[in-house]
Amino acid sequence: MGKPSTCSCPVVSSKLVFDTADLEPRHRLDATCAYFDGLFEPKPLPDAEEPFMARQVSWRIGGIVVNRAINGPAANTMRKDHFMGDFCAVRFVDRGNYLSVADKGIRQIAPGTLHTGSDLDGISTEGYAFYALEAARDMIDARHLDNGELRMPPVDSPAGRLTLEMMSRIFRGLGDEGALSAEELTGLARALFELVTYGTDMAGEAARPEYLQSRAAAMERYIDRHLDDPGLGPAQLAATFGLSRAGVFRAFEPLGGVANTIARRRMVRAYRTLAMAAPRRGLVRKVADACGYSDPAHFCRVFRRHLGLTPGDIAQLDRPEAAEGDPSGCSLGPEAPRFARAYL
Repeated sequence: MGKPSTCSCPVVSSKLVFDTADLEPRHRLDATCAYFDGLFEPKPLPDAEEPFMARQVSWRIGGIVVNRAINGPAANTMRKDHFMGDFCAVRFVDRGNYLSVADKGIRQIAPGTLHTGSDLDGISTEGYAFYALEAARDMIDARHLDNGELRMPPVDSPAGRLTLEMMSRIFRGLGDEGALSAEELTGLARALFELVTYGTDMAGEAARPEYLQSRAAAMERYIDRHLDDPGLGPAQLAATFGLSRAGVFRAFEPLGGVANTIARRRMVRAYRTLAMAAPRRGLVRKVADACGYSDPAHFCRVFRRHLGLTPGDIAQLDRPEAAEGDPSGCSLGPEAPRFARAYL
């Protein structure tokens, strides 16, 4: 199976910022029209509560352009032949009302969805934000496209979760904190376009560290969002991410195993919740439920086994930082050295 030559040059350019936030509201639309001359014609929506604005940050990674854009209330007439004719795009709509006005009719692109960008004959919006990666079409092996388009999976599918995690890692890596190297960004961008070109078969290649690292990170995020689910475990992770149980176990070997990872994260949530809360009747049961334990007694045993103290002991700890909203800064004192070493 041939692979695309996406991102053959590991170069990350300086970012290009277009921002009308510092302009007076009456000048923002004119500035945007001038900047995007020939691309689309923006018009402010009538009776819009907020003035039109556009804020866009762009980077170049080899042959791929990465964009983060926020648009205020406007109606935009796009020129698809100018904009998408030579590019394949992966876009994630983060928030806002986003409508595609194409020959096929009007279709709403809901927040929290991935799409190809090929349906942007025209859009109207009350304000939206999106993240996008765009690659020149000649970098993509057209033989493996789906009717000439990238395979854009639903975000709640195994491939969608992996695609979104890889996009998130790219944008986090381009930020001021936790920046990735040009080589790392290039590998991620290349792997992402391989995934949406060839499908999930590419993500199954054990030799692709970008897939494995991104999938492991996505599973960890999934665990954090579902700590209150008593059924959280290897079977649920396997079904959610399209893996075998053995594949899930392998992914968590570096972290000490699936069960240990889930228990550890539940105990961190439990400790931080207890450290922030004022002592009251029923608190332990409430925290146990929030951490996926239906039996408070079992929760207390697990808590003590992992932390070396009971939930009731937390009330005795000095916690001057907790009042500032940072339970992780609570002082544990000498009575729980095991917890201090293992969890902070």
